[in-house]
Amino acid sequence: MALSEVESTKFYYLLQTISIIIMKGEKFFSFKKIMGVEK
Repeated sequence: MALSEVESTKFYYLLQTISIIIMKGEKFFSFKKIMGVEK
C-alpha cells in the first residue's frame, strides 16, 4: 500500500509540474509573438 501512496504522490507532483510548465510556455510563446520572433 505504501508503494501506491508514493506513486500517487509522484503522479500528483508530475501533474503540477506539467501544468506549471504549460503556463510558463504559454507566457513564453505570447512574449515571442509580441517581440515578433515567431516564425
